[in-house]
Amino acid sequence: MDYPIIDLHCHPFLRPEDNSGLYHYSTLKTPDDFRNGLAKTGIKKFCGSVIVRNDAADMKFLSAQNQNAMDLQKIYGESYVPGIHIHPDHGDESCREIAERHRQGVRLIGELVPYMHGYAEYTQGDGMQIFDLAQSLGMAVNIHPTNPADMEELLSDFPKLIVVIAHPGERPDLLYNIELMKRFPNARLDISGTGLFRDGLLRFVCDAVGSERILFATDYPICNPAMQAAGVMFEDLSEIERENIFYRNARDLLGIS
Repeated sequence: MDYPIIDLHCHPFLRPEDNSGLYHYSTLKTPDDFRNGLAKTGIKKFCGSVIVRNDAADMKFLSAQNQNAMDLQKIYGESYVPGIHIHPDHGDESCREIAERHRQGVRLIGELVPYMHGYAEYTQGDGMQIFDLAQSLGMAVNIHPTNPADMEELLSDFPKLIVVIAHPGERPDLLYNIELMKRFPNARLDISGTGLFRDGLLRFVCDAVGSERILFATDYPICNPAMQAAGVMFEDLSEIERENIFYRNARDLLGIS
């Protein structure tokens, strides 16, 4: 391919103990190891948050992970687009975090994973205050799915906020995600995690909502990036659809080249 693949959703790390992968702690230890693992798959640009589990997370803890993401950007340069964390139970602190990181050039929130950071819903607590600011700043947010009421409230109350739903899921989840995308023009889908191994999934989603709303993503190092790339190559897609998924949609969403 004569274009770079952009991974919209992965989780780099500074320290080996923060590697979120399940099996390869002995072979994936450094930021260079992480970048090289993606590069072997043809992924030259990658996005996402530094994710470390803390079930009672406050913004001090999450701000430290955000700073790790900014430090990784210094290592990776233009190859990496940092995603930051917020916490809906800490509205003022989250808004200060968003404002400061936005001044530093950040345009992506997430992937957010509530179950790893001590909250259940994006719209709980001060969540609406937080996403109102994100929308006003033109940021995008990548979310791990929660429940229908929460996701629909987020999508409906912030129609100009691009919300990228992580993971197609198995067929019932995928059908619901497609329903959301039909109802809410600001909804997008990333293809990381469960789903793409079901043959024909991408053709099905493209036919339902168009390739312009699907973003390539790996969830690396939790998932194998080569399997994701091969899944896109194998599907019965036009070259334009393939390019949209592999890089054009992420490029346009985040303003990167």
